[in-house]
Order: sequence, then C-alpha cells, then structure tokens
Amino acid sequence: MICRMTERGQIVIPAAFRKKLGLWAGQRVEIVEAEGALLLRPLQESPLAAARGRLRGAKLIETLLEDRKRDG
Repeated sequence: MICRMTERGQIVIPAAFRKKLGLWAGQRVEIVEAEGALLLRPLQESPLAAARGRLRGAKLIETLLEDRKRDG
C-alpha cells in the first residue's frame, strides 16, 4: 500500500490496517528503524489507561446493576 507523507511528516494508516490491528485514535505506537525500513509497533497500555475516557457518557452504574440482577 502506498501513502503520501505531508509536509509535517504525517502519514495516514489505512483503515484496513487499523481494523486488522485494533488501532484507535490516540493510541501510542513505537517507530523502529530496521534495515533501512520503518516498523510501526502498537504499544500495549495498561487496561485502565486504555479504557480512560472511553466510557464517558455511559451509564456505568445502571449497566453494572442490570448485570448483577441478570446474574442473580
């Protein structure tokens, strides 16, 4: 796949790759130079850090209570 780099050095990772690798906006990646090529490696974050901000607006308490009722 061929991409074009902007004047600021930015590139777009195609949606097919993002979906396949489970990448999301704001995720940190490591860039490694290996044998004249660049390798992008997604960084694993702690589960709590990864979830931060994702449940914003969600009715977490209500969801937990519903789960507890269902589990009996």
